[in-house]
Amino acid sequence: MSMVTMVHKLAWFRSVIPVVVTLALMGCSSPSSDAADAVSPATSSSSKTPSPVPERVQWQKTSFYSKSLGKKMDVNIYLPPNYSADKRYPVLYLLHGFGGTSSDWLPYSGLPDVADRMIMDEEIDALIVVSPQIDNSFGINSSSAPASVNGIGLNEGRYEDYIVNDVRQYVEQNYPADPSAESRFIGGISMGGFAALHIAFRHPDLYGKVGGHSPALWFEESTEYRDQKEWVLGDRETKKHRDPMELALSENLNNLSVYLDCGGSDFFAPRAIKLYQLLASRNVQAELHIPRGGHDPGYWMSHVGDYLKFYAG
Repeated sequence: MSMVTMVHKLAWFRSVIPVVVTLALMGCSSPSSDAADAVSPATSSSSKTPSPVPERVQWQKTSFYSKSLGKKMDVNIYLPPNYSADKRYPVLYLLHGFGGTSSDWLPYSGLPDVADRMIMDEEIDALIVVSPQIDNSFGINSSSAPASVNGIGLNEGRYEDYIVNDVRQYVEQNYPADPSAESRFIGGISMGGFAALHIAFRHPDLYGKVGGHSPALWFEESTEYRDQKEWVLGDRETKKHRDPMELALSENLNNLSVYLDCGGSDFFAPRAIKLYQLLASRNVQAELHIPRGGHDPGYWMSHVGDYLKFYAG
């Protein structure tokens, strides 16, 4: 698949998925809300008209200034049914793919409606879901300079620090997030899958679970997207600190649960299988799923419920 094809697929993901979601998941407007039932006051000459019951905001778009990147970044956040600032919720960070945006997971994947249903049916615990903009960065610290775009269309900057520190601190300072590692999860699709694995494997003390959904991984001999591969993995020494395949063998991941999945016709599937084998060889708690499907939005949308069960079931 060429880079142009990949970008076109992701553009389609953002532009036409709202229609698909409406048909497949009974609607996902942006932003959407569930109105509470109003209670009529008792009839009395002195009674006052009650204040309107605030409508629930299912998900919201916000932004904040990232010190690591030196610029303002968008973040979309899902809030569960019966959300209360007096509770503490586990938090799931979901990262988009190449060419994507913070809106790919929330709301275009249909996750808000799927999560609502599963929480109300007690299939999963109530949780906050955070989808930050990560640009075309692969979630790595590639430059100490302010964020910029290089000659091959990749975003350089301290994106790992942005995700690990800036986004996490923003969420935990502004929302009732459980700050414990066992209640903090991270996952992503394609490029975002690489980023999630890279980050969780480098910071296993900060995350309890990680999901690589069709993760963009490379074998040593891989030739596709060569310019991206050389930029992301760098020289031999740099590769040791960036490649999830290498980190799976060098880091202590005993307290981390790992979920890997890939469509059976996705050319990334053999790499996901190899990563699972490396993790299993070290007795890391990991699971692998290779169902039918390709590397496309339809595949990811059809498995949103499976992903939520892993993180919050």
